[in-house]
Amino acid sequence: MPKFSGPLRVNHIPESPFWEIAYPLSYTSDLLADKITVPKGFITDFASVPRLPFVYLMFGGTSHRASVIHDALYRKDIDVPEVDQKTADAIFLEAMETNDDGWISRWGKWLGVRVGGCTSWKKKSGLRGPLEKWRAIK
Repeated sequence: MPKFSGPLRVNHIPESPFWEIAYPLSYTSDLLADKITVPKGFITDFASVPRLPFVYLMFGGTSHRASVIHDALYRKDIDVPEVDQKTADAIFLEAMETNDDGWISRWGKWLGVRVGGCTSWKKKSGLRGPLEKWRAIK
């Protein structure tokens, strides 16, 4: 049975849209038949849901633990099991099913990463990279 090992503990990085993992987060995936552990220090923005009122109301602000696992699988320099993009997205859907999110929210987010995730696949660093890139363009 898929499950998270504990709560998500993060610290907000001031003056940025990013959060730093304060304590490792582990998730056991049935699809992968393995455990994924996101290390302390990993930088995430959770789910990248557009800030359009209706879209964010439907899909934003939820599934943070699943989003961290998905972010880690998408990054290029994190020591997590190597998977292809389709599998990473399927694990995201599986992890969201451990939450109380409704099926519309889960499938909407999954569809969003299937359609738009190719722009981020293995292009970003998982540690300080997203934060440094954001500060450079700000």
